[in-house]
Amino acid sequence: MYFELLEIQNKPLEVGIRVHIKNYIVYKDNPRLKEAVYIHLEHLLGEKSFANDLAFIEIGQLETNQVNLIELYQLKFYIDK
Repeated sequence: MYFELLEIQNKPLEVGIRVHIKNYIVYKDNPRLKEAVYIHLEHLLGEKSFANDLAFIEIGQLETNQVNLIELYQLKFYIDK
């Protein structure tokens, strides 16, 4: 999984991300997908950081030609900056 940082208009201090998942188009209608991504992020960041540091989360398809994506395990380094 990969992510990209999203800018929030009128709120420059808040962090939003878009998580890119391989085969998202196959699983996008699964009601548990969002919950699974949130749990994964919560374990990766910690409960407090997940609740306080992320303003919003989007989920999208991982395309082969996308550049400037960051591996999800590095998200904590970007939030701690």
